[in-house]
This record gives sequence, C-alpha cells and structure tokens, in this order.
Amino acid sequence: MYDLLYVIYLYVFVIIKADYKRTPTIRLSASLTMNKLALTLAFYIGLLSCPIVSAEVVTPPARRIISLTPHITELLFAIGAGKQIVGTVEHSDFPQRARHVRRVGNHQSIDFEAALELNPDLILAWKEGTPKLLVEQLQRLGFRVEYISSARLSDIAKQIFQLGKLSGKDERADEVARHFQRLLNEMKAPEGKTPVKVYFQIWDRPIITVNGNHYINDVIRWCGGENIFSDLIVPDPKVGRESVIKRNPEVIFVNGKGAKFSQWLNEWRKWPQIKAVKNNRLHMIKSHTISRPTPRILMGVKKICGSISSVH
Repeated sequence: MYDLLYVIYLYVFVIIKADYKRTPTIRLSASLTMNKLALTLAFYIGLLSCPIVSAEVVTPPARRIISLTPHITELLFAIGAGKQIVGTVEHSDFPQRARHVRRVGNHQSIDFEAALELNPDLILAWKEGTPKLLVEQLQRLGFRVEYISSARLSDIAKQIFQLGKLSGKDERADEVARHFQRLLNEMKAPEGKTPVKVYFQIWDRPIITVNGNHYINDVIRWCGGENIFSDLIVPDPKVGRESVIKRNPEVIFVNGKGAKFSQWLNEWRKWPQIKAVKNNRLHMIKSHTISRPTPRILMGVKKICGSISSVH
C-alpha cells in the first residue's frame, strides 16, 4: 500500500512540475495542488500507520441443534443440552430420552427438507465420520456447521469442553470433562512394564480391527498394551487371519457380547499356537462401553485395563 501511494505521488508530482515549467501563470495553482497532494498523502499514510481495531463477533449459544452422530447426541445430553437437540440420526439411543428426538437421517446422509423445517442454528458434524460432501451441501444451504473431533482418547474431554461452549453449557461441561479425566487417569497403567501385545476385533466378516490413530488404540496403550496392527494406515483396516496368527497377540478382544461374538472368539480357538488362545485370554467387550467416544468408554477402559494387567 505504501509503494502504491509513493508511485501516485511521484506521478502527480512529475505532471504538475512539467506544467509549472511550461506555464508560469499556473504556478500558484500548481503550488496549491502540490500542497493538497502532500496533505492527502500524509492523511492516508497516517491511517495506514494506525493499528486496526476490529470488534470481536460473539456467536450466541445454539438453541436449536441437529447432531449428525449418536456419540455427539449422547455428549449433549451428558452436559445438560439435550433439550436443545431438535434433530439427530439413526442409532442415537443413549440416554433413553435421545430415542425420542426426531430423526433426520443417518451418519452418511440426511433429509435436507427435514433439516430446513427444523430450522437449526447449529449442526454438529463428526470430523472423522461425517462425509465432507454432506457438510458442504449443508453449508451451501446456509446452515452453520461445526466439526467435533474424536479421533483420540484425549479428544473426549476436549470435545466435551467444545460442546459446552457451543451450547452455552460451559459450567456443566467443565464438570463432566474434569470428572471423566480424573477417572481415566486413575486407570492408567504404571510405567516401566513391557507392553502386552493386543488384538482388538471390531468385526468378523470381513475381519476389521483398528490402527494406531484410533481412540481404541489409545485405550490399549493407556492400559499398558500394544496394538499389533498400530502400524497400518487405514483407521479401521481389514486384515486376514494369517496376519493375526503371525503377529501372535497375548490378548484378544472382540467388540460385542452375546452368542454371535462368542462365536468370533471360538473361531480363534482353532489356532492354539496364538498366545492369547493358549493362555485363554479371549475377552468380549460390550459394544456400548467402547465403540463411542463418550464418558461411557470408562467402562470399556476398566475392562481392557483389567484384562491386560492380568498378563503380568
């Protein structure tokens, strides 16, 4: 900007000086013009020298919220913002009151007409799960969309704080987040022990596990374990039985409880050379205690930590 003003100044100065020499009768007006130019330039340079003070725009707490994932819905209820939820997606089933919130779609797509009808002032999307295209479509329709991230175990307390600010429930969110973190810290495995090799199975056909960038991997590490598939690139990779056998876990967990999941464990009993099978360290984890990054994950952490600590 300074360079531009300087160029303008020189350009006008040269023109006026040329006229001044050619026509003595305009010397007075030229002199006045030069003075005006100098004053004008001084004024703008003075403006540029002043610090720019911008007023901070304060966004009021959201009163009508659509949640695009079950765990965000659960967290909103946990901090006392359940009444502010006007719409959510399939499988939002906790707490019980969440079952009565109007459904607008699932984690992959929503009914845009329903969203428009509900007239939300905030839509909450899951950074690691909500399709980017869906978020862009919502933004083009004029909706305010905020991302909530929960890729890591440490994100749980952070997202509780974030939701508290967005919903105006800061005080309650602070209480919930600090209580969660305190209980989580109490379960942390002591330092110095050799990590226990762990395999965590999310699904059976195809076999799906978690990599090192998943919050379940963080739970395993928190409890003193080592995820045998932490080196894979995809967050929820498909693996073969041969790979599990080769990596030889000392403990195996399956994500679920009941006859179907018991069968998953029975499949592994066919390979007694696996340390976990040989020593009967095969465990079922109730899905709702580990599959959602909410305070309920503490129940899953307790189970996993207890199972891993029994190896030593």
